[in-house]
Amino acid sequence: MALNPAKSDAIIIGTAQRAHSYSNLTSVNVAGTTVPLASNISILGAKLDSNLTLDNHTKSVSWSCFYHIRTLRHIRGALDNGMAATVASALVSARLDYMLTPSSMALLQSR
Repeated sequence: MALNPAKSDAIIIGTAQRAHSYSNLTSVNVAGTTVPLASNISILGAKLDSNLTLDNHTKSVSWSCFYHIRTLRHIRGALDNGMAATVASALVSARLDYMLTPSSMALLQSR
């Protein structure tokens, strides 16, 4: 199986102080293929940065929640208050629960 560098990204994860020592790296060699280094990657729906701060992921999830709540206004007139609240909760909790696995909870608690 061949690695496609156009569809692959690599990231070096470490502290902000340690990242300065790697600032001159632009790519890594993986199995004879040059893969560019990225400052952010998306893996299994999570957006990670090189410091594992989850800032980009938090912004992405909150944007998605607000977007889906705003689109709810298109059908809001056809729903009663209870049903609208249920739909809004389902839209938000589906996005929040997606990445709340035991490993991500351990990462959040260690901060």
